[in-house]
Amino acid sequence: MAPEEAVGQTGRRKKRRIESPIKELREHFGFSREQLARELNISFFTLRSWEQGVTRPSPEGRRRIRNAFIAEAMKIGMERKRAVLWVMERLVPVPGRASKDS
Repeated sequence: MAPEEAVGQTGRRKKRRIESPIKELREHFGFSREQLARELNISFFTLRSWEQGVTRPSPEGRRRIRNAFIAEAMKIGMERKRAVLWVMERLVPVPGRASKDS
């Protein structure tokens, strides 16, 4: 049994956390959690839960995240098509392929 699936003191299995690239992108663009939560029109606690991998964003939440980061990438001078590809590559990495930082 993996450590993230270990049985807790109550005898119940602990929830397995899923990895989330949201925090990395948020920090890359210099947002605090509070700022990004306001931008996405969600609560601080919802964003924290997504970042920590406790819960996953709904399809609408994923759309908001994607659009917010694409807009930020365009603000720093990326063309829209490149911004979309850059953000999507980080949000949905292709298995077995390293992401590019450019």
